[in-house]
Amino acid sequence: SEVLGFNLNISGTSDVSASSLYALAGCKEPNSFHTNARCQEPGSFRHHLALEVWSSTTSDRLEELQREVPDRVPLDLGSVGYHGTDSFFVTGSILENRYAEDGLSLNFYRSYDARWNRPWASFDKASRIDPARLKLCSQTRLSSNVDMDNYKSITGDSDGLTREASGNYIGKCWNGTWWLSPSCRSNWDQCVPVITGGYGWSLDTIMQNAASWHMPTAVAVALNLGELNAIPRDHKVLFYMWTPDASFIHLDLHDVSFAKDVGRLHQRGDRRSIPSSILLSKYAMPRLAKAAPKAFEVAARMSVSNSHIDAMLRKVKSGIATREVACSWLKDNTDIWHGWVPAATACIAGQGIVAKNQSFMEARRQAASCMWCPAGRFSDVLEDLAGITYRCITCKQGFMQPTVGQ
Repeated sequence: SEVLGFNLNISGTSDVSASSLYALAGCKEPNSFHTNARCQEPGSFRHHLALEVWSSTTSDRLEELQREVPDRVPLDLGSVGYHGTDSFFVTGSILENRYAEDGLSLNFYRSYDARWNRPWASFDKASRIDPARLKLCSQTRLSSNVDMDNYKSITGDSDGLTREASGNYIGKCWNGTWWLSPSCRSNWDQCVPVITGGYGWSLDTIMQNAASWHMPTAVAVALNLGELNAIPRDHKVLFYMWTPDASFIHLDLHDVSFAKDVGRLHQRGDRRSIPSSILLSKYAMPRLAKAAPKAFEVAARMSVSNSHIDAMLRKVKSGIATREVACSWLKDNTDIWHGWVPAATACIAGQGIVAKNQSFMEARRQAASCMWCPAGRFSDVLEDLAGITYRCITCKQGFMQPTVGQ
């Protein structure tokens, strides 16, 4: 903000990437995208940029926005630089203790096959987890006809579902909070408790894998993000998490390795695989390119590596304020972020290069910055060794241009 002269404001946060797209599109209730985000009403454009948007969750939502408000669909600015992973994790202590006991590797999905192994012996019983710390199934994706119909289609398991009068399915729950996989439905004390968060992040992934590979799991959704972070500390569980994130960066975590053939399968709703990494993207409000072109360009060029983001997260976890960590990174890495900032003479259409005294220039050599072209001049493209810019040219005799920025 100091370099560009803009006031930077964090206008909102969300634990679901999809809601950021609805916010950029000006929808009144972006967090209610599952029901009604109120996108058809006049737009409310308080949010201009969204960072770290998980590409694995956005394609369907972008298609929906394209149908509803095609002129307000957010613009994809590409990767943030670092990649993400989301999977189901087990702590190093559980992993090492079980391996030392009988050589079973609990970071591989085939090791959970109840026909050959007893994976539940390394975990707490689901019944030990206070149900007050969990969402009711009716508050999660287990109540989604689309998700449960798809589960039935992929796995053929109808015993774990309840069929409604409409003919659609919802998840069948035990104690109002747990969904049990086929391998432990007859005895839930032999289920491995699996905790996820949000509305049911990757719930379809663990359900489909559990049913298909004989994994005895009891799956529940934590009441909130705080409980998602706390339950794995209080109980021996498998849990959904993502990286990069500061919550467990100090712990020895291991993701459970699933099949990696994702592209073809996921297009058909088959979630019996987890990608090794996920593209994390930046999106912008469509009008930002015209309203604040320099800020738009910085956002498009911005790129931070995984090693840099992990180092910053460790500092945040140690207790250093987020702003202080970010400021330290900027001071120590000017060679990186200077490349994000466009040249002062990189004008956009409607502008032209000017000297320090704000007189319009024909060439970039003595130019210092950009200004909007006034009435009587028009913005003409100029390409030189530094790239493309614009200059404000006086209208020829017999022509007129009565407005600013043309």
